[in-house]
Amino acid sequence: MFVAFEAVQHLRTLLNLVLTNSEARKLLSDFGVIGRDLLARGAAKAAENIRPDEEQLAKVDHTAPQDQFVTEGGRAAGPGEKPIVEAKLPFDTAFKHDPDAPQPTVERRGEVRGAGDVIDSGRQQFSEVRGAVDPHISGAKE
Repeated sequence: MFVAFEAVQHLRTLLNLVLTNSEARKLLSDFGVIGRDLLARGAAKAAENIRPDEEQLAKVDHTAPQDQFVTEGGRAAGPGEKPIVEAKLPFDTAFKHDPDAPQPTVERRGEVRGAGDVIDSGRQQFSEVRGAVDPHISGAKE
């Protein structure tokens, strides 16, 4: 107990010397200024990298084609054609939803499965992992 008290007193003395010494205070102040300068330079560089180019900004004023829908493959859907929603996902995966199909599909590496099957499989895998991490957790919903 006595050693801890002495350590606190020594730290207090050291802190008092650092905070009252004008050279140490100037050094801490300079570190703050340099840090702020580095942060400002980094933020300015990031701003330049994310800024859109002039061509992209010029396109903002143009109107989009009217009554045009995009279907799978990125092609324009013709009149009377129902567009199919298609989204590319990470890990070579694609999501498609045909309005006439009973459910959306997920295609991964050539294997096509219904979205409901993928969701059920994910839930089952989650339950298995959750049970492996903590065997006291049951598969029942909370």
